[in-house]
Amino acid sequence: MALSQDWTPSTIRDRQAAQGFRTLTQLARRVGLNKRAVSAASHRPHDEGERAIAWVLCTHAAETWPARYERNGERLSPRPPASYGLANYGRDPAAGHGQSGQQKAGFNPKAEVRA
Repeated sequence: MALSQDWTPSTIRDRQAAQGFRTLTQLARRVGLNKRAVSAASHRPHDEGERAIAWVLCTHAAETWPARYERNGERLSPRPPASYGLANYGRDPAAGHGQSGQQKAGFNPKAEVRA
């Protein structure tokens, strides 16, 4: 059973600003991900983007988006039904985005999520 009450996008923005990232673009550049990957994660499930945001916020993705994870920190599978809506424009919701730029030391967007 999943937890509830994901952080709102405004809460995420406030907390990332407190860490020195005024925009998601700055955050994406810092961790070496496409801006859209990071932006998508604040509104719908996106593994790499979620891990990037959580890493910058010094938390775990399961704490930031508890509705997307089991209580033990494992990703809900399959993803919540809402993530398969029209917002994905027919793309495979499990497909990740390519990386660009230099990754921040210590962050690996492809790393396995651990509780």
